[in-house]
Amino acid sequence: GSCSVSSGQVAEMWEGRAYLRLNSASYPNGALRGQIVQLGTTDIVSGEVSFGSGLAVVGAAISAGDSATASLLDGSYSLKDVPNGVYQLKGDKPGMQITANGGLLLVNGVNALFRNLTAVLDSGVGLGPDADGDCVSDAQENADGSDPNDPGSYQEHLRSPVYTLWNGHIGLRNVLELVNKSAVSLPLTIKLYDISGQLVHQQGLALGARQQQDFFIDLMPGFSVNSYGIVAIEFSAQYGDLLEGRMFYYRSAGASDEYEFAFGVPFVQPSCGSSYVSFNTYQPSLNPGESGNLVAQWLGVVNLHPSEAKGFTVRRYNENGEQIGNYHLVVGPLGRQDIEGGHQNPGTYRYGLNEIIPDDPTSPYISQLFRYGGNAPPTAAPSTYSFAFPLLGRAGTARAVYAPISNGAGGENWVEITSTGADTDEVRVQFYSNADGLQHNQTLNLPAYSQVHISASQYLAPGASGSVVVESKSGGPIIAQSMFYFRDGAGSIMSMYGSQSREALGLEMFGSYNRYINLVDWLRLFNTKNDTTSALLTVYNPSQAPYQATVVLGPHGGVDLGLHESQYLTQPNSYGIVQLTAENVGEIAADVLRLRPSAGGGVDFAAPTSVR
Repeated sequence: GSCSVSSGQVAEMWEGRAYLRLNSASYPNGALRGQIVQLGTTDIVSGEVSFGSGLAVVGAAISAGDSATASLLDGSYSLKDVPNGVYQLKGDKPGMQITANGGLLLVNGVNALFRNLTAVLDSGVGLGPDADGDCVSDAQENADGSDPNDPGSYQEHLRSPVYTLWNGHIGLRNVLELVNKSAVSLPLTIKLYDISGQLVHQQGLALGARQQQDFFIDLMPGFSVNSYGIVAIEFSAQYGDLLEGRMFYYRSAGASDEYEFAFGVPFVQPSCGSSYVSFNTYQPSLNPGESGNLVAQWLGVVNLHPSEAKGFTVRRYNENGEQIGNYHLVVGPLGRQDIEGGHQNPGTYRYGLNEIIPDDPTSPYISQLFRYGGNAPPTAAPSTYSFAFPLLGRAGTARAVYAPISNGAGGENWVEITSTGADTDEVRVQFYSNADGLQHNQTLNLPAYSQVHISASQYLAPGASGSVVVESKSGGPIIAQSMFYFRDGAGSIMSMYGSQSREALGLEMFGSYNRYINLVDWLRLFNTKNDTTSALLTVYNPSQAPYQATVVLGPHGGVDLGLHESQYLTQPNSYGIVQLTAENVGEIAADVLRLRPSAGGGVDFAAPTSVR
C-alpha cells in the first residue's frame, strides 16, 4: 500500500521529530517504525550548552541514548560513535535545568540547532541518582568516563562553595591560590572561618579571565596564630567548574631566604561515605644522629554541614591490615578537628591506614593527613623541620591509577600501595620509563587494609622519569602515592614530597606555574595508553600571547617540560595557567612540580601541583 504525508510532516520526519508506524491486524500496535534518515558520513553529534546570556556551561553531563560526554570550557560537546536513530538529547548539572532546543534528536539530521541545549539556574535541581554514594551523579560519571559504581572513581567538579584548610601553627604562611580557567571574569567571595566554624572575615573580588591571583590568608582579619580553620570560596552556580586552585603552605628557614618546607593542597570536592588516608612514621633521614626524630602525622576532619554537628569514626590499621585503633569524633558545623594520625598509635617506625567513616554518609566532609618531619624525638617539641607534605583522604578505587616516578635531582623514589577493602586484593603494578617503556611488572596479593612499599628508583636510570600504573585485578579498592626524598651528603633530608595516584580523566586539563622566589616548574606529562597520542599544550602568561605546541607521546611514554625555560614565554616573578587538551578522555595524566634550588646546589623544597 501507500500513504500520503504533508510537507510539514516530511520536515518533522527529516528532523527526527516524527516517525511512521506500520500496523496490521496481526500487529495492531505496530510492527515497524521508520523515519527518514540522511545517509550519514559521521556518527558524531556535536553542539553546545549555554545560558540565554550566551555564557557557556562547562562540565554538564550530555547524553543521547547510551552515549555520554561532558561539555568543555566553551560549552561545546561532542558525542562519538552514536548509532543512527532517534534519541532524547539530555543535559544534567546540579543547580541547573538544561533543556534540549529541539526535543528529539535524529543522528545525521540536518538541523544542527536541535543539537544545542539551554540552561537556566534552578536551585531545586540536585545530583540525581548516585549509585556509589560518592556525591557525583551517575549521569556525570557516565559523561566523565568514571565508574558510577566505584566510590573512588570520579572526576573533580568544583562547585560553590569550595572549601580548603588554613593553619596558623608553627609559623606557617598560608597562600590561597585562585585560578580562573575561563575567558570570562569570575566573581568570588572569600570567607574565613575559625576553629569552631564561626565566620570571622569575608571579602569579594572579581577574578580576571584566565588569571591566577594569590591571597595571604595569614594577613586577613580573623586569622589566628596557633589555631586553624577553613576557608570557603563562594560563587554563583552558573560559574561552576570554572575555578581551580589550592592552599599553599610555607615555613621559612630562620633568617635565611630559604624554606624548611613548602607544599600545596589542591581544592577538592567534598567526600561522601568512607575515605582513607595512609600514615608512615618511618624517619627517612639516613643520618644516624636524626634516627630518633619524630615524623608526626596529623589527621584533620572537617564537617561541611552548615548548621549541624556530625560524628565520624576513625579506624586505624597497621601495615598488616590489623585494626589497632577506633576513635569517634563529633565535629561542629563548618568545624575542624585534628587528631594524631599514627605517630602515637602505633608509634615510630610504623606505617598503616586511617579509615574515616561518617555517621551520616550523605553529609559532605573533608579529611586530610599532614606529615611533619621535625628535629626532635617524640618527647620534645621540634624547633625546625626538614619536610612536611599532605595526603588527601578519599575512597579507594578498583580502576587503574597513575603517578609519576623519577630519579631526577638525585632523589630517591618509593611507591606506597594500600588496600582499602575488606578482602585480599590482587594488584598489578607496572613501572614505565618515559623513554624506554615498561621496566618492571609485578603482581601483589594485598590482605585487607594492608600496605606495601616498593622502590621505584631501582627501575629507572639516573636522572630518568616515568610513571607507575597500579590496578586492582580482583576488583578490590586501593589507594597509592609516589614518595620522593632528597638528601644531602650526610644523609639528612633536604626536602621530600608525595604525589597521590589518580585515575586519568578529562579531555581539557588545567594547572598553573609559579616563578616567584626563583622557582622552576616542571610539567610532568605521560601517556596512559598503549598507543601513541598527543596533547595540545597552552601556557598563558600575564603580558603576551600564550605559548602553544602539540606534544606527541609514544605508548606509555612521557616528557618533563621546563616551563621556566624561555621558549614557554613565562616570566620571572609571575604566575599563570597551563592547559592540556587531549585527543581522547583518559589518555593523559600530568602535574606541575614546583622545585626551588637551594643556595648550596641541592633542593630547598619540591612540591607537586595537580593538572586536572
